[in-house]
Amino acid sequence: MTARPQQRTPPRARLDERSPAVRRVLAQVLALNAFVVLVKLVVGMRTGSLTVLGAALESGLDTLNNAIGMSLVSIAARAPDEDHPYGHDKFETLGALGIVGFLSISCFELMREGVTALIGGGSITHTAPTDLGIVVATLFVNAFVVWY
Repeated sequence: MTARPQQRTPPRARLDERSPAVRRVLAQVLALNAFVVLVKLVVGMRTGSLTVLGAALESGLDTLNNAIGMSLVSIAARAPDEDHPYGHDKFETLGALGIVGFLSISCFELMREGVTALIGGGSITHTAPTDLGIVVATLFVNAFVVWY
């Protein structure tokens, strides 16, 4: 008696099946990140804290990365065509490189602003406990996003 080989789902079919779920998760994370950006921007502008504004920028880039991810997952899920006989899977990799570029630029700009503030004798900001509590609450939203 010979055993029949197990049938495996081809990678293309698995990608097509999970694409809507990935886009749905990215859309939910996008909404949460946009909320965090708004909160951090309001607190950062009110307090004048470079740290909070930098955190808002970082959250803004997370939001942008989600939007890019949603677009690229949609493109990568497309079936092969004349111009792309092996499919569009490589667009996910291309998108990841773009996201790394955005993060690198923001990291450089934040470091530049921080060093400039240190050398120039930046001012000390005073933050109200309410503002601090709001920013800490965004930490829990970010922790939920990571867990989700």
